[in-house]
Parts: sequence; structure tokens; C-alpha cells
Amino acid sequence: MSREDLAASRRRGAGRRIAGRRIAAFEEGRRRIAREIHDDFGQRLAALALALMAARKELPKSNPRRSELDAIGASLAELGEDLRRLSHDLHPAALERRGLAEALRDHCGEIGERHGLRVGFTVDAGEDPFPPDVALGLYRIAQEALANTVRHADATTAEVTLQASAGSARLTVADDGAGFDPEEARRAGGVGLASIEERAQLLGGRCRIASAPGAGTRIEVTVPLPAAEGALAQLRELVSRHQGLVAAAALVILALAAGLVATLFQARRARQEAARADAAARFLEELFEASDPRQARGHPPGAKELLQRGSERLGRELRDHPLLRARVLDTLGGIDTELGLYDQARPLLAEALGLRERLRGRDDADVAATLVRLGTLAHLSGKGDAAALFRRALAIREARLGRDRPEVADVLNKLGAALAARGHFDEAEATLRRALALGERLWGKDDPRVAKVLHNLSGIAYYRGRTEDAERLLQRALAIREKALGEDDLDLAGSREALALLRQKQGRPAEAARLLERLAATYEKVYGPEHPQLAKTLLNLGLARSDLGEDDAARKLLERALAITERTLTLDHPQDVRALAALADLHFAHGRYAEAEPLYRRLMALRDQGAAYEAWDKVLANWTCLLRATGRPAEAARIDLRAAG
Repeated sequence: MSREDLAASRRRGAGRRIAGRRIAAFEEGRRRIAREIHDDFGQRLAALALALMAARKELPKSNPRRSELDAIGASLAELGEDLRRLSHDLHPAALERRGLAEALRDHCGEIGERHGLRVGFTVDAGEDPFPPDVALGLYRIAQEALANTVRHADATTAEVTLQASAGSARLTVADDGAGFDPEEARRAGGVGLASIEERAQLLGGRCRIASAPGAGTRIEVTVPLPAAEGALAQLRELVSRHQGLVAAAALVILALAAGLVATLFQARRARQEAARADAAARFLEELFEASDPRQARGHPPGAKELLQRGSERLGRELRDHPLLRARVLDTLGGIDTELGLYDQARPLLAEALGLRERLRGRDDADVAATLVRLGTLAHLSGKGDAAALFRRALAIREARLGRDRPEVADVLNKLGAALAARGHFDEAEATLRRALALGERLWGKDDPRVAKVLHNLSGIAYYRGRTEDAERLLQRALAIREKALGEDDLDLAGSREALALLRQKQGRPAEAARLLERLAATYEKVYGPEHPQLAKTLLNLGLARSDLGEDDAARKLLERALAITERTLTLDHPQDVRALAALADLHFAHGRYAEAEPLYRRLMALRDQGAAYEAWDKVLANWTCLLRATGRPAEAARIDLRAAG
């Protein structure tokens, strides 16, 4: 061998040693960060959750802050689970405690649960004879391969196989996804493939990647295992007798490893993961420090203020951690929606969807979750096509998870409610019937989730004039909720409001008014004075007072309801149209034509723009009557002709 060849061989050997030490250092850094997340931040988050529960118990059941604390508690639980997963991804403790096979089995199960991908795992490895460095390397390879499957493959199934025989171990990860051209991916500088191949080389093994567009992907890694002690003794003796032959073999091994370079990709990935963990912990810690009584100085922030602070901080932070940012955006946007802060929720959820589509693909399970939140926002606010968003989420969940899953039942119920709100009652009822049948199979007939579907079906029956069906469905929903939920639960309040509407339609306005007075007080305590749900209840209470002949009380209630809906919803939202029509009809019924006319003209403009409302015929009849009563029969005739056409 020439001097140049020997020097090159030494440089390659030094490169492998440096790369190995670098990966070992990064793994130690991961281990340290994972331990800090679990032992420090995780414990502090758990303590905060316990303190939150204790504070909630101190409040009376009627106190509206209980619901706010419940919402914050649910967000803490989600963030705690994210921290647990992040800690596990950084350093899988099960690998040290239970070995490679069980750690891989756990990881395959978690990938399946988190992403709706069916992941099989097969092991033929005796008593897990893997040294720690081999076990960690193979685990990281499987982790990266499955991450690529989730991100890029659009697969429905994956299979992980671990085998060990005398002197070697083989790990195979295969999926039935879209496939790709490996050479093109290498030219593009894909980090995932480089990471897998470099890990295999550092373990002294080889990596084979078989894939083609439309043909799925199969990654097979084979690495050597150390010989038993007796074999090592024989090897030492053989080396001492054949030093020249061993030296030549060593040069061959060095030549085979000539392509091995320092693992710069691994270095960058490890630094990114560490930074992500630090960012998550820092974000949570600083956000919730505001609730510490010593910092709050006797004025701890409410849920809305805490959410506002979180949203503002998101605008400045977590830019370098897009998946973490998307998860927090999704959570905050969902809570903003529940609190009626629609304008705050919309940009948060839109950004979360964009990030998840770009990083996970348009058909990922996390994308479906954000679509459901956006659909709920569109349904409640009246801005956007809620049904289209729910339909897309439904298609993703059915393709990813199958048709008989809780996530599918949930989005079917939401889709049915959105269709009913737009007056598409036939399609809405069919969708809700499917949701009901699926929910009863999954959870039984007495589950609160089934009660949600029954409640929505009763609303369709109510608006279609099937009063007996509406009461039967509603009473069943009420019975489930009264048994399973607390007195201050908002779902239970919603069913009681539906009962009040039914009593009003049955000609029992006094009973309806008593129920609605109680519910209006509850909603104002829970949501505050500027929430669409409160406006809806005030509107219904105003109609009940009108039926009782209490004109002044009815007028004040309807005016307040209209003012709230105009501030919180779009002007063509069905609830806003209904409030406008109710106030116009009240003025008309009492001869206040001058006050009714501008309201009717606004209604006519909304009708011409295609606004949805189930009682346009009544509005048109009253408007034309008003015109004739005020000496304008020609204009009334034109409206009649236009309506007929």
C-alpha cells in the first residue's frame, strides 16, 4: 500500500471515530434533555394541574370560573402529553429498561395510535442479544423510517421486523405507500435517508433501500453482532498466529468503509430536537408563570387573558419549531372558538392548518383535527363553509382510520349540525342518523356523546314541525345528560334550552320563559356579556315574553340580542337574520311601522344576497302588509311579483 493510501485510510478511520463520538455526545444530550423534561418540567406541569384542580374545587358549582378552569386544565393535559411524547422521542427509557424488541413494539403502537397508521411488528431475536450501541442505533433507524412513512408515504399499513441470528441482526421497515426514487431523494439532500444510512454504517453494517413511485418502500438494515466470549478468545489466538493476514483484512475493511464521513446531518437533527424541547418548556413555563399569585399581585388572569398572552407570544416565538408551533396554535384556536373569540381563533387555526399540511401532507390525521376545529369555528361564527371543512376531515379520517371509529362519529355529528344550520335538513338528518347508529355501536345508548347526536336530531324535528319526534329525542338526550353530567354543564344547559323552545312551540310560553331566564343567567356567568350563545338565549326569551304579551320586556331582550349578534357574528349569519326578523316582526305587530321599516329593508337586502332563514315567507308577508298599511301598494305588489318569480 502506498503512503497516500495509508494516510487516506487513517483519515477515514479518524472520521468514523469522530462521527461515533459526536453521535454518542448527541445521544447523551438527548438523554439529559429528556430527563429534565420528565423530571423537572413534567413534574412542574403536573403540580400546576393539581393546583388548578384544587382551586376549582374551592369554587361553588355555580361559579363561571369553573368552566374556564376546566378549559385550561384540558389544555394542560394535552400539553403534558406532548411533553411526555417529546421526552420519549428524545430518549426512549423503555430501551434501557426492557430492551430493543419491547421498545420497538411500544413505538409501533404509539405511531399507530397517533397517526391512524396500521403498524405491525414481528420479532425473532431470542433473548434480545443487542449491545446498547446496536440497540440504540437500530431504534433510531426504525424511528426515522416510520417518521418518513408518516410524513411522505401516504401509506395505510407498515411492517417492522427485527431478526437476530449468529453474528448479525436485521431490521426491516416496509410500507405500502406512494414510494419514491431513492437516487433522486439522495440528490435532493434528504436528511431522513442520510440519517438511516449513516447510522447503519457507524454500526459496521449495511443499508438497502428498495422503493419506486407507486410501489411502496422497504428499508433493510443488517449490522454485525459481537461474538460470544469463547469465540472472542479463539479470535485473539487466530490474530496472534496470522498477524499479516489480519492486517490485510483490516485494510479491506477500511476500504469498504471509505465512504463514511462525519454525521453532520445527525448533529443538526440532534441540535434541532434539543432546541425544540427547550422551546416547549420555556414557552409553557413563562406562559403559566402569569398565574402564580406572587407574580399576579392579587389579579390572576382569566382564561381569555391567558389565551391572549399565549397567542401574542406565539407571534414572536417557536418559529424554529413548526410542528410544536402548529400544535399550540391548534389548541389555543380551539379554546378561543369555545369562548366565542372567533376573530382571535381564525388566524391561529389557519396558520396551524398551513403548517401541518406543509409538514405532514394534506391527508394527515393532524390535518383532519385542525379541519374539524376550523369547521366548528365556521359553523359557530357563520364565516366560511363549515360543511366543506367537515367533509374533508371526514374523508381523511375514513381513509386513515376506517369508517367505524369514534373520530368518524364525532365529525359526522358536526357535519350534520352544520348542514342543518344551512337548512339542508334531508342530508343533515341522514348524516346524523349514521352518526347515531355508529355512536351507539361504539359507546352504547346511554353515553353523553350519543346524547349530542340525539340533541341535534331533535332540533331538525323541531324545525320541521315534528313536535312529538322532537320531544321524544330531546327527552332521551336530557335523561342521558342529567345522569352523566353536572348541573353546570353547558351541554346539559343546551338541552334544557331546546326543551324551552319546544315548550314555547307547544303554546306554553310561561314554562319556556322560566327555563330561559335561568339559562340566560348561567350563560352570562360562563361566557360573559358578549357571546353568541347568550344572544341566542336572550332572543328566545324575548320571543317567549312577546307571546306572554310583555311587549316592553320583549323589545329590550330582542334589541340586546341583536346588538350582541351584530358584534360577534357576520350580518348574514342565520342567528343574526333571526334576531333582526324577530325585532322587526315585534315592531310591526305593535304598529311601530317607522321602527320596523329599516329592519325589513335590511332583511330584504340579506334575502337578495342569499342569506339562509327558515321563515322568509313570514317576513315577506309582514313587509308587504306594512307597505300597504302605509299607502305603498305598488311597492308591495313589486315585492310580491319578485318573490313569486
